[in-house]
Amino acid sequence: SATAEAVRQLSNFQETVVPQATESNPLVFFPTPSNAVWNHLRIKFVDGETVSVKVGDVTGRLLFSQMGMADGRTAKPTKQWELLKEFARGLGTMTWSSPGATRKNQKRKELLSDNLKAFFRIDGEPFRPTANGQGWHTNFSVEPDA
Repeated sequence: SATAEAVRQLSNFQETVVPQATESNPLVFFPTPSNAVWNHLRIKFVDGETVSVKVGDVTGRLLFSQMGMADGRTAKPTKQWELLKEFARGLGTMTWSSPGATRKNQKRKELLSDNLKAFFRIDGEPFRPTANGQGWHTNFSVEPDA
């Protein structure tokens, strides 16, 4: 276990190095371990606006707004957040037969990918095409709320 001094120094280091959320930019950055890859990430919806996240030994509970998925005009969840929920409902898979399937999902998936890469700072792609090319799989675990 860490001493009180070690905890204080680590906290000071994180405040200095890890970007912090501000009122104008509520996006926080997840303290992703440096060796993390996409299949280390687990996202579980707690409710419609909150997720429990785990990457390796690091865990967190986050609102959609903290992950940069709030509409700047309405403060409601973005279409990318809704798409992430659709992926959760499909346990990480979305195809043309999925309930939320629409042509607009191509662009939404690209924006969601950019958002996840920026938030988690993991190299590579968070999504891959299905074997038949008619949908996508997440390269991470995502689950709906119970």
